[in-house]
Amino acid sequence: MALAAHFTPAGRLTTTTVETVRFERPHRISFRLLRGPVPHVVETYALREVAGGTEFVYSGELGTDLWALGAWWADRIVAPWERAVATSLAPIQAESERRAGANSWPREPCLPSTIPERRHERLHRRESGRRRRCLRRHERPR
Repeated sequence: MALAAHFTPAGRLTTTTVETVRFERPHRISFRLLRGPVPHVVETYALREVAGGTEFVYSGELGTDLWALGAWWADRIVAPWERAVATSLAPIQAESERRAGANSWPREPCLPSTIPERRHERLHRRESGRRRRCLRRHERPR
């Protein structure tokens, strides 16, 4: 668990938020508000295994008090909060998609009997040029 503080622009003001961050490897990160512009915020980033990859799920809950005044304040806070969440998730999405694209090799099936050995080796190179071990068992073509 970690304690984190961050600053979020909200119109002409900047709000200070202090929250606990709990890491539940490998599938969840949870946040709970300790101090901020509203009395209650709970957020979760979760990873789920799905066919063909991993799904990222964000959930958040914001609560206010003071009845009508709290509802008015929530209406003012929700838009900046959602923008802050979207801003923090955008680079995560971009990097995840970049990594997924970089790891989607080989682009052709590994059939050593039909692919010459040099070309087969090229299919197993990462963009950085390092050779990655093939996960399939191969026999040399005869």
